[in-house]
Amino acid sequence: MSYGPNLLGNQISNVSPYVISASSVYGDYPYYYPWKAFDVDGASTYWASSPSEHNNSWVKVDFGIGNAKKVSQYKITLFGGVYSFDAWTFEGSNDDANWITLDTQINQKLIVGQTPHSFVNTTSYRYYRIHFTVGGGEEFGGLPDLTMHESSALRTVSPMIISFND
Repeated sequence: MSYGPNLLGNQISNVSPYVISASSVYGDYPYYYPWKAFDVDGASTYWASSPSEHNNSWVKVDFGIGNAKKVSQYKITLFGGVYSFDAWTFEGSNDDANWITLDTQINQKLIVGQTPHSFVNTTSYRYYRIHFTVGGGEEFGGLPDLTMHESSALRTVSPMIISFND
């Protein structure tokens, strides 16, 4: 299956082009802000959770009213020196209160580079979040780059047979 481009583009703040939020942020350091997980800068910045929420933290995107997406793949890019998480769920919601688990990862050890995670999703959601449930053993967890993609599978068309009677 093939996937379309990153739905988030290049996030340049917590509100442009989409609203980004998180359960917590490590300190008051600008380079750890939630939108940094979606800035696709490759390595220099990332979202970092608060140490007190390392085992129960999330970062979320709001695509906005009337702009729901049918995400079926996300990619995590990790670079050396960033603390990661060992378990998480990727979730969708249309009301920001009731979350549907779309993908679950347990006992993961993220490696440096890009790791894609694909799943079947038949519903468009306004909100998506990655919810980390187990930290990697460090003081806090970081997420350098997260991209989201819709399936771009080609639709098959059934042939039409036309017959003419003489």
